[in-house]
Amino acid sequence: MSSSRIPRAHFPSPRAPLLAPFPPALLLTLQAAHRQIDAATEEMERIASAELPELGQFSASRMRLAQANLARRRLVDQISSHLISRLPAKEYETVRRLRRQDEDCFQKVSKYVRQWTTEAVSKDWAGYCAASRTTRSGILQIVAAEKAVLYPFLASRS
Repeated sequence: MSSSRIPRAHFPSPRAPLLAPFPPALLLTLQAAHRQIDAATEEMERIASAELPELGQFSASRMRLAQANLARRRLVDQISSHLISRLPAKEYETVRRLRRQDEDCFQKVSKYVRQWTTEAVSKDWAGYCAASRTTRSGILQIVAAEKAVLYPFLASRS
């Protein structure tokens, strides 16, 4: 065999699908990430509905929400990158729009976290609660958009 010849196994089958299927577990993993976001936002809602903050509980809950949101973003970024490189233009644009929405949400969440330090929260609990409601709503809106856009892609390609 000469060194310039590529073995036949490196060529895709002419009958192979253009978009390789996702492992079924990927949809389940994304659903689990979304459930973690739901649970963390519900916990923050309970804490924010209190008249006075319990700063230890507040800090731990906010950390859980931040970690769940970061894990969700990483997973969605991987899924989106895979999809964008393989989808027809119309579907590609839908996923790109979702990524832009997520980036906008991330920027708002980052600003919120910088603004609402533990000290700022302890000084203005009512203001924090209002800002927290808005931020949680934004996160839940992006999760709803991910469910609407990504679940069908993942379900049809697993």
